[in-house]
Amino acid sequence: MLLAEQAVTEIEPFSRADCWDGVSWCKFDYNRQLELARQTRDPLVAVQAELFRLWFRLSQTDKSRSIELGNEVFAKLGFDRRQKCAALERLEKAGFVKVNWRKTTAILAQKRPI
Repeated sequence: MLLAEQAVTEIEPFSRADCWDGVSWCKFDYNRQLELARQTRDPLVAVQAELFRLWFRLSQTDKSRSIELGNEVFAKLGFDRRQKCAALERLEKAGFVKVNWRKTTAILAQKRPI
């Protein structure tokens, strides 16, 4: 439970130095994240899970490339393109991704270093 004083304090940015073991990646259950997104109706959780899955797959080859983020996974969860774009806008505003907005094809997203 948050106390009133805790809720109004500003949160400091998290960095790799804050990781207790210096590792910034960890294994997570992709399917459970998608289920969480579906149950909570929060497209941000789904977008983040899909981005991490695709970035992990890409990290095996070329970490600098952008990834295409289509609508198929999100449609299966009940999210439309508008909701996906709103979640990406939130992530971009927070500085987590750089998005190349495209109208007719899949959106390109590139991870920003922490």
